[in-house]
Amino acid sequence: MSEILLSAGEFAKMARTTRRTVLWYAKQGVFQPTEVNKKGYRFYTPEQVVDFQVVLLLRKFQFSLPQIKSFVRDRRSLMELFITQRERLSREAAAISRALADIDAYYKNIRMNGTLVQPEIVNKKAVAIFYLEKTGKYIDIARYCTELIGYISNCPKHPLTLAIFLDRAFRPKNSKMHIGIVRTPEMSVKASAKALVKKQTVPAFKSLTVTHVGAGEVVSMLWQELFTYMKKKKIVPDERLAFTDMEYYHPTHEVAQLDAPVWRFELCRPIL
Repeated sequence: MSEILLSAGEFAKMARTTRRTVLWYAKQGVFQPTEVNKKGYRFYTPEQVVDFQVVLLLRKFQFSLPQIKSFVRDRRSLMELFITQRERLSREAAAISRALADIDAYYKNIRMNGTLVQPEIVNKKAVAIFYLEKTGKYIDIARYCTELIGYISNCPKHPLTLAIFLDRAFRPKNSKMHIGIVRTPEMSVKASAKALVKKQTVPAFKSLTVTHVGAGEVVSMLWQELFTYMKKKKIVPDERLAFTDMEYYHPTHEVAQLDAPVWRFELCRPIL
């Protein structure tokens, strides 16, 4: 368990929600803080972010509070919750159709290996990138990518961006990262940004990869499931590289009806 404690406001930012929402779920008895001090201030740990994102996901699918409380008590009940709601969910629009496909995949994976993911082993090729050095929060990665795109001339409308994580520990508020964009021959760095933007070639490596199409709310949970999968299968990470993990952000038009951007997240863990 992490020794880092987050205020309700800090925790809300990490979980991509509002402080009011966090406090509301606490009041309903659904999701409680790790610690409450003498003044009544609530504190949470970074590890609770993943669990809270699952609660938000269940609420998004219109599960009742008693159902969510049951899930919080026993994570194994999640499959039964989705099964009971499948007929209703199947009548929803394109976003729900995508969610159903994800749910089917999750529980196929659970039956096969006891986790929500079924990673693939991929031999990643070396890739040339422009990048920014950043030390900051995971939740700011999208903003960092937008910043980098603004520094590039002749940038494609939908470039392939990525994040390279350098720390060998969970540092949600103070993570060392390289925020990158895959270079093409036409691209160049604007003169005003030459002191900020650097070049590098990410070496080829063997990757244990999970792919997710949709919003980013469940990405942290999928990383945790990937780590669990590695432990179950006794897969050894490759610590010879200068980084621990990578995420690619592929734009996709797979769910064109959605107002919010849809991305294909590629979670890459170097392995031996």
